[in-house]
Amino acid sequence: MSLRSELHAAYDELGREDAGLSERVVMTVSSDRPRQAAWSIRLRAPLSLVAVFVVIAVVAGALVGGRLLADWRSYSAPPVPAAPQTPLQKLEARPLHQPMVRSAFDCPHGPYGSGGDAGAGPFHMSGSAVEIPTSWGNYFHDFLFADGVVAGPILVRARDLIHGQPVVFVGQYASGPVIGTDVLDGQVVEQHLELVIYSVTPPYAWQIEDGQPKGNTGCVGWQVDGPGFSETINF
Repeated sequence: MSLRSELHAAYDELGREDAGLSERVVMTVSSDRPRQAAWSIRLRAPLSLVAVFVVIAVVAGALVGGRLLADWRSYSAPPVPAAPQTPLQKLEARPLHQPMVRSAFDCPHGPYGSGGDAGAGPFHMSGSAVEIPTSWGNYFHDFLFADGVVAGPILVRARDLIHGQPVVFVGQYASGPVIGTDVLDGQVVEQHLELVIYSVTPPYAWQIEDGQPKGNTGCVGWQVDGPGFSETINF
């Protein structure tokens, strides 16, 4: 056999041994792809859960951190100082001293000054013959005066010592909360719980208008407050 014939025979033998090699390689690669896909699916699912937990943790941290920051600011912020009281507010903060009584027999009277007027001083009270009836009750013109130099403001409050009903004030010096209205001398007037005198000048005497509702007992306790004094009068 010639050399050329031997080479051809050897090539043919190699061709038979390598037949189907490329197909086997493709099949091997294809058989590995499902395993890779399964690993990809298994990895992708845990990573998505981790991402969800991370988002939840971030949101919760922001909420808790914001609340803690707000609480810290509220505790660390300096308190706002209260506005100072006015002279009148200081007088209004004083309680009424006269106790309630059970009946007219227990009603106290006085004290009285040297001139016979109600009040031991520095203020005194006296009544007048003026009494104006209305459908609500009765109004009186009384006199309030001091026995010496006094400073303002002057706060006057009064109540029935048996029923506890407040005496109301109308007219020039009426002040404080409005608790009702009435028709007096053909005009609608507001009924106030306080009487306040701001301008305290000689002769230190004032005519005041006060009213008591129907059914009052006539046992009335008055309290006059001013800078440096507090006086009670049963009048």
